[in-house]
Amino acid sequence: MKNTLTTIGIMSILTIGTYVYASTYGIEPPESFINNLKTCTLFHTKINSATVNEYLIKGLSPDGKCEVQMSSYTNFADPKVYEGFKEFGIGMAEAISGHKITDIPTQAQMIEQGKKEKIVDICKFTKEQRIALYNAYQKHDGKKNNCTTTNGKTSCSWSSSDMSSYDKLMMQYSAQYCVQK
Repeated sequence: MKNTLTTIGIMSILTIGTYVYASTYGIEPPESFINNLKTCTLFHTKINSATVNEYLIKGLSPDGKCEVQMSSYTNFADPKVYEGFKEFGIGMAEAISGHKITDIPTQAQMIEQGKKEKIVDICKFTKEQRIALYNAYQKHDGKKNNCTTTNGKTSCSWSSSDMSSYDKLMMQYSAQYCVQK
């Protein structure tokens, strides 16, 4: 029973990391998505990296707005991601519990957990909003993520002042025109 609770605790801590790590903000979408968004042309692409980002343009809804889905989840299928989060989760769980953790979730368990914690934004944009997003994207004025790697460990910092015009506008629109699942 104790080992099961420990495993659940580690997975919960790792899930918190998933929410922090898996986000489409600060990640510039592919240009093909932006071009299709401007015209509300059906489109789907999936990008696998440390996070899996998926972009889907469903087309115009009956109210004349373009329906878009953007989703993201931590890619625990990548061994580097799994090892990084496992190290983070174990360290946190050991610090919280005060004892050595031996019951560690498998990579397969974390892959499933990552998919369960998928963040999905469903948005509906007017033609004017789509053009504004397209124009903001064309500026390419955002700084790339501020990540450094030392001794095989990567740490990243993020600041809203470093956001691109596209990200700032998308964040504003998301708060008004998107629903998160």
